[in-house]
Amino acid sequence: MPASTSQFSIRSLASGGTTIEDLRRQVFDASSSINLILLRCDQQPPTFPAICPNCEAPSTQSLTIKRSFIFLIYSDGDSPNDSLSVVDTYTIPICSNCLQQHKTQQLPLSHFLPLKRILSGSQGFAGLVVIAISGLFFKEALNHLRLFPFVLGCFPLLIGLGLIRPVWRKSQHMTIPQPTPTDLAVDFTPALSLDYEPNWRSFYFRSQLYAAHFRQANNSELWDPKSHEAKSAAAQRRKATNRSSWIVGAVLLAILAALIWFEGPISFFTSLFD
Repeated sequence: MPASTSQFSIRSLASGGTTIEDLRRQVFDASSSINLILLRCDQQPPTFPAICPNCEAPSTQSLTIKRSFIFLIYSDGDSPNDSLSVVDTYTIPICSNCLQQHKTQQLPLSHFLPLKRILSGSQGFAGLVVIAISGLFFKEALNHLRLFPFVLGCFPLLIGLGLIRPVWRKSQHMTIPQPTPTDLAVDFTPALSLDYEPNWRSFYFRSQLYAAHFRQANNSELWDPKSHEAKSAAAQRRKATNRSSWIVGAVLLAILAALIWFEGPISFFTSLFD
């Protein structure tokens, strides 16, 4: 199996310890590696060479790879107050031997996964409690064959499901099987583009030969963070930030002018020191 000459690892950053800005910086720092390729994906999916990325033999089968990534989200303060999970999928050519090897390496998902997903957020636990309350109403309805307790039980049931739903959607990444040593021959980040940039992401290949073939097959879609297009997008983001600052400043200045006008200059400045 081809050896890697780079220490960069996408999977080591995927479990919720980074932000999209941090990941971009690390990708840019490692972009000189021939194993790492930055690629535009806004117009068409990438072309994967017809060789196995794990052993470099001719490919006769295909393998669908799903990758999850969890980003930290900061609003105010030094601690993250939320996270965002992203799941991406690509189908790659692979040889039959490596495909079988991948299947033997893959671990089954836990039978308790649905419960783990619900309990991954506090709202999920609250939803289960509320649904349990609805069960009491349904039990009363069945024991006495009465319609009214059943109708009452529908309200906490709907509330409980409403609490569970966002937790269930947010925990989609938990359904993605752990990567195997075989399918880790190919790895990729989520989209890393910012405003005014085309949709781009990075791909990492363990095999340098495969990376070279991939680069050649997608040469017209390579993304260069030092290109004129990238610098133009950064300039537009700075301009948009400055424009927002000017708008906020103009609004504050208008409010200040209105206060001075209606209260009078002397009254206004006197009130500041009272």
